[in-house]
Amino acid sequence: MSALISRVATAPPRLLLEALADAHFDSVVSAALLLEWREVAQRPKLRRYFRLDAAGVDFALTRIEQLSDMIDPPPAEAAAPDPGDAHLWAILAADPEAILITGDGPLLDAPFGPDRVITPAQAVEKLEASRGGVIEGA
Repeated sequence: MSALISRVATAPPRLLLEALADAHFDSVVSAALLLEWREVAQRPKLRRYFRLDAAGVDFALTRIEQLSDMIDPPPAEAAAPDPGDAHLWAILAADPEAILITGDGPLLDAPFGPDRVITPAQAVEKLEASRGGVIEGA
């Protein structure tokens, strides 16, 4: 959601969205995660901050879904810090290479495992290091 709100092209969430669109990394989502994103995007309090209109937000979420691999993970054995985030822990448990990129403090404070839960800024750093250069915003 922060990528759809940010008006700064070089903000890490925006850079990550551009990098996903340019196929610089693989994305994994679940039906539960996509449903959460769509529900959050409908909140009137949040909608006023979007830099896109309703159709643009819907297009962006649909495009993220198209660019991502869909998985249907079983529940994780490890409990998420918030029961409402159990679907995120399930994705991490189902895919040992998956990394959760989030700005959610409780998720960052109780990470799933070493380097498995990182901030958008850390994700941009990892992408830049793996690509040998700077990820540029549009």
